[in-house]
Amino acid sequence: MNRADRGQRGARPAGRILGILALLLCGAYGLLQLGNLGYPLFWQDEGETAMFGQRILDYGYPKVHSGGNVVYGMGVPLEFAVNAERDAYTGSLWGQYYLAAIGVRAGQGIEDLHVRTAWVRLPFALLGMAGLALLFLAVGPVLAERSLGKVAAAAGFGGLLCLSTSLILHLREVRYYAPALALLAAIVWLQMRRPPGRGESGPGPALVMGSALLLLFNFFHPAALAAGIWICVEWWLWARSSSGSLGVHAWRARSLGFSLALCGILALAIALAFEIPTLSRIFSERWGFGPGLYAANLGSLAGYLLRYEFLGPFLLAEAALRWTRRRGGVAPEDSEFFAPAGRSYAWWSFTHWWVQAIRFFSSAISSPSVRSTACCCYWILKSSGGALAGPASHRRVLGRSVSLPAPA
Repeated sequence: MNRADRGQRGARPAGRILGILALLLCGAYGLLQLGNLGYPLFWQDEGETAMFGQRILDYGYPKVHSGGNVVYGMGVPLEFAVNAERDAYTGSLWGQYYLAAIGVRAGQGIEDLHVRTAWVRLPFALLGMAGLALLFLAVGPVLAERSLGKVAAAAGFGGLLCLSTSLILHLREVRYYAPALALLAAIVWLQMRRPPGRGESGPGPALVMGSALLLLFNFFHPAALAAGIWICVEWWLWARSSSGSLGVHAWRARSLGFSLALCGILALAIALAFEIPTLSRIFSERWGFGPGLYAANLGSLAGYLLRYEFLGPFLLAEAALRWTRRRGGVAPEDSEFFAPAGRSYAWWSFTHWWVQAIRFFSSAISSPSVRSTACCCYWILKSSGGALAGPASHRRVLGRSVSLPAPA
């Protein structure tokens, strides 16, 4: 029996063990994510989102004044973030409020405040979990070429999710973090499923992509803008490097182009209706947003990952693994077990970067430091991910997608 046959026989029980471990860890993460959703009760931002959800049930839109009560938490005077004619809140887009209305409606009539809180949080937590699953499925070909490597990566990913308290807490908040992550995941999945050069998008996929972008815009518009630019850049880079004229490729991708253009027009109309440029300027003037604050936020995120999210130990382990490989200490078949752990951490840290960026950088919408931040994010993924598997085009697309939340 040669070495390859022994490796294949040994891989079968190892694959079963890893599969069971992956299921157990992912199940444990699900319990942690959904357990005790009603505890603690809402904090200020969550309460505001839930109250606007109630106003949507009462009036059909997030009305500010009702019965002598006022729902308003924006840090600017009322006249800048309220439509005077309809008394509608315009300090942020309304996607999260309509999503909260689903949970508010489900919890109506329940006297226990903790149970009602859990019902409102449930749609957000489920979307966050769906987003994580979609992200993992999207990069399956990049995490490992063989099924055993994918199972090992899933086990590592599930274990890291169980250990990340902050990620669990952020994805259950009644805010836009979880739905924004889910929609970003859907966009990445669609793009990785049919990247440029593997068949141009027909009307169906193009419509789905445009709809996902427009929905994302209504939850967190900077991420939608970044995602739209990323898609266009991927197609432009592919068209320039492939045979045939740019016009021919543009015509073949006309459905996607039309969908993106329509999405852009509708998004621009929404942005002007909500006076997003005016609000961004006011925030920038009041709190001094700019490159300095943006860099400080990026430094805070990097420090957070080092202190609390295992980035330091992982980088040391990755360096040791690379050194061992160079000295010939790890056989090719053994790397099928070792490498996916690094790749699962890379994708998990990428996910964590998205969620934290959506939170920490939402204040720096007008910052000019987007390109430098994208470079930093690309370095983080490359340094923590080790040697990624799969086609080179997939690796490049994944690497550039790290810049998606940069404007956020």
